[in-house]
Amino acid sequence: MKSEKNEMQEVILPMMEHICDNLCVHPKRTDIAEEKLKDICADCEMGQYVADILNTYDRLNGRTDETKSRIVWCEDCEYCFYQKLTNTYWCRLCNLTGDLEPWDGCTRGKRRNEV
Repeated sequence: MKSEKNEMQEVILPMMEHICDNLCVHPKRTDIAEEKLKDICADCEMGQYVADILNTYDRLNGRTDETKSRIVWCEDCEYCFYQKLTNTYWCRLCNLTGDLEPWDGCTRGKRRNEV
């Protein structure tokens, strides 16, 4: 996990604190000692869930810059076709129709100006 605080940590860590402080039943129990409570918290799976979320976010966020350069917007793609009669865009590459907009895009298209 990255050491600097990213936007996902700004959301996830307060959520974890809220769950631990307000929803978890163990801190409210009066029949267990503080040391036992620390052991229970140490064994809690919440930390692993948070780590998995943050690691997934970091992995996907790292891919974003690499993938952004490969995105071809429908309006620039040679496979995108606009049907004036029905006022719809459709993709000849993957049979997508209806909800396509010119600003939609994918990484499988080919820019019209590419040779």
